[in-house]
Amino acid sequence: MSVRQKLASLAAVSLLVAGCSVAALPPYSMAITFSGYANNGSLTNFPALVVFSNGMSRGFSYNGFLNPSGYDLRFWTNNNLAGMALNYEIDSWSNNGISYVWVQIPVLTSNETIWASWGNSSDHAQPACSTNGAVWNNGYAAVWHLGSGGTLSGNDATTNRNTGTTISATATTGMIGGCGNFVKNSSQRLTTAASPASLMITSNLTIEAWINASSFSAVGRWDNTIVGCDYEPQSGYVLRCGMTPGVLSFTFGLGSSWGEAYESSGTMAAGVWYHVVGRYDSQTVKIYVDGKEMASVNQTGSIAGSLPNGLSIGAGYNTGSWSRYFDGMIDEVRISSVARSSNWVWACYMNQGSNSVFNTYGQVIRTRGEGVFIR
Repeated sequence: MSVRQKLASLAAVSLLVAGCSVAALPPYSMAITFSGYANNGSLTNFPALVVFSNGMSRGFSYNGFLNPSGYDLRFWTNNNLAGMALNYEIDSWSNNGISYVWVQIPVLTSNETIWASWGNSSDHAQPACSTNGAVWNNGYAAVWHLGSGGTLSGNDATTNRNTGTTISATATTGMIGGCGNFVKNSSQRLTTAASPASLMITSNLTIEAWINASSFSAVGRWDNTIVGCDYEPQSGYVLRCGMTPGVLSFTFGLGSSWGEAYESSGTMAAGVWYHVVGRYDSQTVKIYVDGKEMASVNQTGSIAGSLPNGLSIGAGYNTGSWSRYFDGMIDEVRISSVARSSNWVWACYMNQGSNSVFNTYGQVIRTRGEGVFIR
């Protein structure tokens, strides 16, 4: 089907899918192809980052949007522009800068293509799917973007709403929009309520984040907490940089013993952004750095603990007090009650860390009546 035929087919269609409405014949549309995903297999309901900025592709300009907050933005599946509207969430929006949007891709395969559209007066209102957590319904227990409008945000983007309270920490420019900035030994952290049900995960678990450490400490193997829960005695789970400067470790309590894996090369340096992941599937503990598996340890057993001190970002809780503070920036923290695949981990790293390589943004197509022309 030609581009003209695809766009013309929108004229008779109006959809409501997962709270996202899309009216017929949007004035502006653009293909987005995930050309950087070349791994074998497919990923279901993958939350892909889409980045907008003036000049990002031929013909793109924020001037085409009717709403200054981007509320007239919509996304479609590639196989039929009139077939399905996609869940999405606006992380941050700037009409004069860079905007970050998360789009849930039903099935991500090699060179998968979706379409963005905007400028339709009947789609002027903010759709429900952009705020109700629908993007994060595939096993995510919590998702914290952390930075919003120059302030540190503890809002959880999932339907679980594990909102965190910020203690002293501030926001700064991060890997994706804003992020949390933590200063070691200053009691800075973000902490959820005690015993959040959705975070009391006992089997399949994945923790991921972007980190940029100002410094590393080599005090024991428990310092530099990125994200974790109460873990004494032998309970909860925590992802941290400790033992040796630049070594990532993932530890969890099994009631009377510990499960742990750690990346032993110590290659992470201060002042550099890294995508770090800890994963447990009740059989194996794995560590990933920048999409690569760095450690794998056989382990069985259920994770123990009621998380009486909640989950914390940037600090750990041990023997009655807060300590083990992280020194530097933390962004995009995610907790999943799913053991993510290696392809999933790699796709997250590439899509977020090298967006212009993973995503190919097509030229903008503008419709006039029933015809089309390329801007």
